[in-house]
Amino acid sequence: MPPDSVDTPDQIISNSLELLYGSPEDVIKGINHVLLLLGKSTDTLVSIVQNHQLMSALARLLGDDSNQSIELMFSLGKLFLSLSLIEDFHQILSGHRVGALTLGLVELEIKRAQHRGSAPASLTTDSAVPANCVIDLTSQNLFHRNRSVCFFVCLSILDNLADDSTVLKKMIKKSLVDILIQCILYRKPSEHLFVAVSLLNKTSAFADTPSDLSRNGCRAISQLTHLLSFPQNALVHDAINTLFNISFHQECANFISAEKDTLPIVDIPAQKLTLQHHS
Repeated sequence: MPPDSVDTPDQIISNSLELLYGSPEDVIKGINHVLLLLGKSTDTLVSIVQNHQLMSALARLLGDDSNQSIELMFSLGKLFLSLSLIEDFHQILSGHRVGALTLGLVELEIKRAQHRGSAPASLTTDSAVPANCVIDLTSQNLFHRNRSVCFFVCLSILDNLADDSTVLKKMIKKSLVDILIQCILYRKPSEHLFVAVSLLNKTSAFADTPSDLSRNGCRAISQLTHLLSFPQNALVHDAINTLFNISFHQECANFISAEKDTLPIVDIPAQKLTLQHHS
């Protein structure tokens, strides 16, 4: 029976699952049919997330980076982004390794950018970020618009999942902070920068983050201080909160102090700093 003629969510889910094992065109159709179900009802959402076979198939696609089209990855990213907005689903998404798989996609995209000549080939997520390295994720040489949007969607999924401290800690162990450092080391504000700084703010509650930020003269702290001059309050608040949390680490405090002459006066009366530390 064609997907357009089925009436119940269960039938649509069943048809979509079949399509996920077909041609690339069928896969996109299957994902899009599931996307159309997302706004139906809470019960339908729960049916989607609790369908182990469907979620396993979607996670398999997320982890398969071999010649996946941008259209397919964007549809898949939209689906997981929608599900990640609901905190009650985070445990199920974590069970399907959505966070780890998405983090792998972000890391892969950064490596592709480096391979295109934007950064030295020796720069990897487990190496120090050179002081003179600036990666502009908004450059057309790195991403055409669709790829850029996919990258933003992946970062946004990670930002949503990071609200769970257990999931966030696992991502930090998988070099999330090193990846975020590379995301913020460019000059132009963009949608990527907002999400990357939001994520970095969340990681700053953990003891590993200051060590990563202060390592080998990393320019990330300097870049965070420069963000304070931007007019966007949300971005500035996340930057301030990150700097405040890492200032209890002596090396980070020294880097921040070295930037004191360039620090602007920032007044954000509606925002509150939060200090959290996790081992």
